[in-house]
Amino acid sequence: MLPPLAATQPESSLTRPGRSGQISCRIAVGTLIGTAGPVSRGIVPVAPQTSRQKGRRPHWSNVQSRLTLVLAMAAQLVSTLRHSLRRLALVALAVVLSFGLVACDGGQAKKPPSISPADMAIIQRQAEGFLAAKDRLPELASLVNEKNWVFTRNLIHGPMQEVGREMLYINQRLLPADRAGATALANQLKSALAELDEAARLQDGERLRKSYIKVASGFGAYAEVLPAAALPSGSEA
Repeated sequence: MLPPLAATQPESSLTRPGRSGQISCRIAVGTLIGTAGPVSRGIVPVAPQTSRQKGRRPHWSNVQSRLTLVLAMAAQLVSTLRHSLRRLALVALAVVLSFGLVACDGGQAKKPPSISPADMAIIQRQAEGFLAAKDRLPELASLVNEKNWVFTRNLIHGPMQEVGREMLYINQRLLPADRAGATALANQLKSALAELDEAARLQDGERLRKSYIKVASGFGAYAEVLPAAALPSGSEA
């Protein structure tokens, strides 16, 4: 027969030899499991935020606000500079134009207007006919005193007939400032010649005499308009 088995007792982890280190580890693990609590149930604890982490978002908001303020100030400065440069450019343009106008006025003052040689040649040619008619005034005066109606009209429609056309060509080539006055004097002389012719036709002696005075005065007044360069050398208007 086999010897009876000794009563066996389950080996305890506490009594098993050589397991002191394992026992200590198990105790430590148990302690950790007990303290961890939520870890054993699959919940990972979240570490609380520090004061530095809590202040990061407000600090970035301040940076953004300051950056926005700086950009706005820069935009306002650029707008102000642009406006100032525009005003400065307008002032500079006005100064340049002022100097240009002064220079133009100075140039015109230094070089007064004058009649061109071509216009002067035409005036001189027409002035010869006008002065030739003017030289016939003594003859016309004799006819008026004699009340010679026929020859008075013949002289007006003959040698003095072209006076009106000659004065017209002269007026067109005078300086612009002198044309208005010359035209008025020419019209007065032509009206006086027409009155003289009408008085001779009507054989009105008194009217003939008064009309001749106007004719002689008209010739003398218009002769003053003629440029000195257009007069023949040695002659007087």
